[in-house]
Amino acid sequence: MLRGKQVLPQSEYSILSREIERLNLGADVVIAGFHGAEPIIVRLDCLGETHWEDNYSVVGTGTDIALAFLCQNSYDDDMPLHECLFRVFEAKAAAQRNRTVGPVTAFEILINGRGRFDISNDFFKLLN
Repeated sequence: MLRGKQVLPQSEYSILSREIERLNLGADVVIAGFHGAEPIIVRLDCLGETHWEDNYSVVGTGTDIALAFLCQNSYDDDMPLHECLFRVFEAKAAAQRNRTVGPVTAFEILINGRGRFDISNDFFKLLN
């Protein structure tokens, strides 16, 4: 039960309320999955705002660079998986120009009704 307004002096309540509003979670989070057959991508930013994304989402210090690459192409449901993975890999590689973006890259592929999959080392080498 929220009772802060009833038990705290107005000035203290106002200060705490402003501090909570300015709270920075320190990270953005991407949540991807399916609602029935519909794929969803939701990004929760460091201020707690929710963003429903179309086709892709990016978080981290290399976001601007990665988005500059990803937005150059159109996306549709008929896109081959290997092309999609290449675009993501290309954007991640470009984002590494930001000095705080590290070289580690991992892929997880979600296929509705079939589960989660990684890519093979051979395919990763091919992307690289």
